[in-house]
Amino acid sequence: MVDVVKPLPMVRSSSGHFIPWNRQNIVNSLLKETKLATMFFGVRPMTEEEAESIALEVEAKIKSMDLKFISGPLIREIVNTVLLEKGSFNPLYRIYRNVYTRVGTPVYDAYEIDVGKGFEAKENANLQPNAETSHKKKADKTSKEEYLLLMPIELADAHLKGEIHIHDLEYFGTRPFCQDWDLRYFFYYGFMPDGMGIKTSVARAAQRAEVAVLHSVKVLAAAQTNFSGGEGFYNYLVFLAPYVRGLNYDNVKQLMQMMFYELTQIYVARGGQPVFSNIQITPGVPKLWEDVPIVARGRIGPDKYGDYEDEVRILYRALNEVALQGDYWGKPFNFPKLENGIVPELFNNEYDEEWLLAHKVVAKFGSPYFDNMIPEYRGYGKGVSCYQCLPGDELVVVRRNGSITALEVREVKTEDEILSCSMNSFNVEFSSPKSMLIKPYNGYMYTLQLEGGRRIRVTEDHPIPVLRNGKQITVPACEVRLGDGVFIVLKFPRNTVNEINVDESILSSKARYKLPGNIAVNRGFAELLGLYLAKGDAKKVPRGGIVRFSFGKHEGELAGYVKKLLEDIFHVKAHICEFKTAIVVQAGSIQLYRFLVEQLKVGRTSSEKDVPTIVFQFPNDAIWAFLKGVFKGDGGLFIGKNQRGYKTYSLQLRLSSKKACQKIVLLSGFVGLPLNYYEHRYGMNNKKIYVCRLTSRRAIECFMREEPVVKDSRITLKVKKIDREKFNGIVYDPVEIKGNHFVNALGVITHNCCAYNFVDTPDGDPEFEEKLYFVDGKHFSMGSWQVVTINLPRAAYKSKGEDDRLYEEVERLMDACVDVFKTKNQWMTLMIENNRIPFATQRPKDPVTGNRGPPPVNFEELVWTIGIVGVNEMVQYHTGYQLHESDEAVKVAVRLILEMKKYIKELEEKSGFKLALARTPAESCA
Repeated sequence: MVDVVKPLPMVRSSSGHFIPWNRQNIVNSLLKETKLATMFFGVRPMTEEEAESIALEVEAKIKSMDLKFISGPLIREIVNTVLLEKGSFNPLYRIYRNVYTRVGTPVYDAYEIDVGKGFEAKENANLQPNAETSHKKKADKTSKEEYLLLMPIELADAHLKGEIHIHDLEYFGTRPFCQDWDLRYFFYYGFMPDGMGIKTSVARAAQRAEVAVLHSVKVLAAAQTNFSGGEGFYNYLVFLAPYVRGLNYDNVKQLMQMMFYELTQIYVARGGQPVFSNIQITPGVPKLWEDVPIVARGRIGPDKYGDYEDEVRILYRALNEVALQGDYWGKPFNFPKLENGIVPELFNNEYDEEWLLAHKVVAKFGSPYFDNMIPEYRGYGKGVSCYQCLPGDELVVVRRNGSITALEVREVKTEDEILSCSMNSFNVEFSSPKSMLIKPYNGYMYTLQLEGGRRIRVTEDHPIPVLRNGKQITVPACEVRLGDGVFIVLKFPRNTVNEINVDESILSSKARYKLPGNIAVNRGFAELLGLYLAKGDAKKVPRGGIVRFSFGKHEGELAGYVKKLLEDIFHVKAHICEFKTAIVVQAGSIQLYRFLVEQLKVGRTSSEKDVPTIVFQFPNDAIWAFLKGVFKGDGGLFIGKNQRGYKTYSLQLRLSSKKACQKIVLLSGFVGLPLNYYEHRYGMNNKKIYVCRLTSRRAIECFMREEPVVKDSRITLKVKKIDREKFNGIVYDPVEIKGNHFVNALGVITHNCCAYNFVDTPDGDPEFEEKLYFVDGKHFSMGSWQVVTINLPRAAYKSKGEDDRLYEEVERLMDACVDVFKTKNQWMTLMIENNRIPFATQRPKDPVTGNRGPPPVNFEELVWTIGIVGVNEMVQYHTGYQLHESDEAVKVAVRLILEMKKYIKELEEKSGFKLALARTPAESCA
């Protein structure tokens, strides 16, 4: 009897056609689709031999079924069955199954979605059931399955178990999370809804107020197609104000009403819902923006936002009156969410009417938010964190009444000009601070000592710009590392003088020897000043004043030289007196005494000695002479040998005045001679001395030849030592200076306190000033790539009341969040490379130059957000008490948050991501 070979069934393909059975199609499909395993899991794809083996096994199973035809999806399920069976022996096949399986929904589940039941029927409070909602839910279900299958299995499991919650999972692979837009961008470049100008009309920048409002609404609507979360504008009313000048109040109110109705009646976003939107508003123009040129109607300036204070106040009142009235039925407007920014300069009696109106809206509807920028920790204006300051004795470079000097920061006044600079353009100039911050501080003070001994002493969170791995970044002092490069200013703008006019009050005083009315600033005068700083002293006596220079017995030639200089320059009679151990050059002259002590303020004794402010205006050859005079007097050349037997050289100057020593270091930069600086203690009384020195033979030779060692105006020096000490006292910092950085007396550049706070823009952004002024279209971009929330109550449950286990579990979940971000980052790279986020990446033409502008979103500024939910429930399970019931519960919560903030810094270092910690709504975590 001959066995009958059963024919294999015809195949109904996914495209709806019947085709003959071909095992090779399975092989080809496996080879193609398992390449995703490499992309998302980092494992190799299936080999041809493995695919052939799977295909044979599937063919055998289908033969045994005795079917007349078979569908493509059924074949795929049989393949997945085989992969699952093999996955029990080889984990690689479990991954192959994940990337090979189908995603979708059973017919009955799809039906339930259509009638408003089943899958996530009550998931989103912003969705109202309609036909578009049903379509979205089906798409959501498919997308969520896809993204869970294409991430590491343990991460998908953590989400499904509720340990973490991946927000807006349905959009995980296609778009970032949320974005706050800079409205100026669209008021300059115009509006292109599709980002390319192909499918939609392109509008130039709004010229009229109603068009400006409509464009602002449509920007947020268009952004919904590129982002999964909320969209908003910061500084909304300030940027809109230039458009409403000249309009009467009723027209302005109509514009605000139009804005509310447009955003709550554009019922097309994400499955048929209003645009999820927010706007940040203030009742006036914040100080930061007062002197910034406006951007409107495709132009920059010439007006400044501060010129539109009245318009901003009118807009604020009109907006709140509309919000208070509500819609036609009296219901509140759900969107946009109003975020009232409470800033110090606008929180006073002048704005009482505006704030009262905002509170009426809150009392009636409870909907607006208040963003309180006044507390210290928010880092705004006079509320700038007192932890970001300098101790009072830190010397900074200032210009007072036209004269350059170095003052202790506690001596600086608002009318003084501080040497400031921009870290982007490195434009160095003097500018006056808006105010001086003076705060009590109890914490750690950090001293950052650089190679060569220069240093700066700051509070632990004070921002320091550093060069790390070839990249300029700004970090708190407590995060500065050994080896980081710190920026040093050597040269800065100054005017030079060729002569000094002796004060008339000095010339008119009765004296035997009269000083000339004008003293020429030449090498002799400069060298004599340097020698006085090192060797001189002065005192007042009943019949006048005495100026003396004291030298060693071996310095007779130098003493004679000083005698000649005194007589030639000042027209006085000088005498040389020889003693057993010293030679003294002495001149009796009340006018010379007063000129040095009162006019130049060089000082009388060694502890009072200071570099005269006029020296900073000397020509370079006179500065060389001054420096040589100081070193001739108190300096010494030391030649020794190191441990290897090589000669070492050190040209040193020791002074008992910190201010004088640091000024000499600062002065040396003008001639390209970056002196080293050290502080030492010696003797029974632990007395401190201050040392300037050169330690390289080449530098010493350059000094002797008066040649610059460094020609650049800025250098970097590596951090060699970091000291930390407890401090309890008053700290100081200038608020709002040009460039947002200033220079201490040793040339070290550091950040200043700023009266603004953009949480998504680091204080140290080197382009902050350019973004503020919209230079070349640069602007602010703030948002988040993704939010993943940690379920804290579940972490407490797993820790079983043990603190250490709780912290370990939360850190484990934070690690999982970062791993989710890594997967998301892969997706976002793919989306950007394939131009799948066109609105956010558009580059419209500049209306003035015709060149392509920057994109509206700077993806480098987006952060990755780790959310927390259930703090109260966590401490309740962990301690048995809620937050309001026990101090111990509060301590556990606070310590956990602090531990998370500390660990997030470690995660940033490891991952390279900008991470943020935020409270988040429960959503599906509940």
